[in-house]
Amino acid sequence: MSTKINHGRIKRRATLEQALAELVRIRPAFIQEARKAVATVIARKLAFGRDLAENYCFVDEDRNRWTRNHVLGQIEDAYRNQDNAIKTMNWDFIGSVSVLPFRGDVLMLTYWRNHAPFARLIEDAGFTDYHYQNSTDRPDTISEAEWDTRRDAWDEALPTGRAVDVAFEFQLVDWYDILSARYDADLIRDCAPSEKARRERVAYHLTEIEQFHGCDTTQGAMRIVRKVREIYPERVPSIHLCATPLQEV
Repeated sequence: MSTKINHGRIKRRATLEQALAELVRIRPAFIQEARKAVATVIARKLAFGRDLAENYCFVDEDRNRWTRNHVLGQIEDAYRNQDNAIKTMNWDFIGSVSVLPFRGDVLMLTYWRNHAPFARLIEDAGFTDYHYQNSTDRPDTISEAEWDTRRDAWDEALPTGRAVDVAFEFQLVDWYDILSARYDADLIRDCAPSEKARRERVAYHLTEIEQFHGCDTTQGAMRIVRKVREIYPERVPSIHLCATPLQEV
């Protein structure tokens, strides 16, 4: 049987009550980081739309996916379709954990997308890495004895392999915590992308349009992707930027 505890953590010499108190303490910081992440996506999309308009003309304005209404509609659509991975891909900064006491320590499983600030916050709260899986070799940084200890701990703590059967779940960030970020104009402006990033994104997009014209095979698409990555920097210096990309936030 395959065991994969990719997001396992441990807080040593702690009670469940202490662990939960620590989660309550850090929850506001998680919400702040999540709202900042959402605002960053909004700022990036809005700036891209305004910058693209300086370099490209839409014949059919309805195809413009970077207007304010369209961008804010995307996060609303993601909220209403939380099980749709495609619709939530850019907006899912939700985070929760499962915790359970184990032999004087507290084990934890984390559930969130790969968002570095979340990992840093949970690490700072004393929940250190305790992952384990038997489908791959152990990392060189972990001793064989430690690896075996982790295996035994998780096998004993999760006899069914399901945290829901034995653990307590704590929601660090939910959708209601982050939805208000779309109306926080100051936060969105504070998260504006750099001019360098803006130029590169428009240059990449325009190069994609140019290179993918007429492509109708998967093999051809893969070749074009590599070519776009190679040549788009040549276009960067000629890209015009909007002077006020976030004026209408």
